[in-house]
Amino acid sequence: MSHSRTHVPDPQVALEIEKVKLQAMQLKLQYELAERESTKLKIQQHEQDREERGAERVRAERLQELHIQEAREQRQHELQVLQLQQGNPTRGGTLEKVRKYAKENLKNAQALMKSDYDLKAKAREFHEGDKVLAYFPIPGSSLSAKYHGPYTVKRKIFLVIVQLCLMMSY
Repeated sequence: MSHSRTHVPDPQVALEIEKVKLQAMQLKLQYELAERESTKLKIQQHEQDREERGAERVRAERLQELHIQEAREQRQHELQVLQLQQGNPTRGGTLEKVRKYAKENLKNAQALMKSDYDLKAKAREFHEGDKVLAYFPIPGSSLSAKYHGPYTVKRKIFLVIVQLCLMMSY
């Protein structure tokens, strides 16, 4: 009969080995956690970049649509001018057609200017205590209105209506 002897490590050494294994597992878990966080941040950055590119693309598409519409209206305008030039001005209704055409063109130009303005416009909101400049038109001379101030907003009455303290504040 032969006895096989199994080697029993020193309990202190076994404890140290287990500590090292535990530290290795902790480091591995910390590394995996850092990798996950890094991946999550990369995904968030990618999504944010995609959203920004999407907003830019929407603006670019809208601008392109406006340019295409403007080109169509220009071609239509040129065609109508050509048709009016070829028409007989003494024939009844030609002057009325020109007036109607000019009115339509004005309406289209105003709509285009409004949409351009609306794309670029920023909402302004004032709160109590804000310093503002007031735009006061000069009666009888609408082209020579001036900004005055700064004034302090006394209270907010409505979204864009505020009461000002008329004492200038610096």
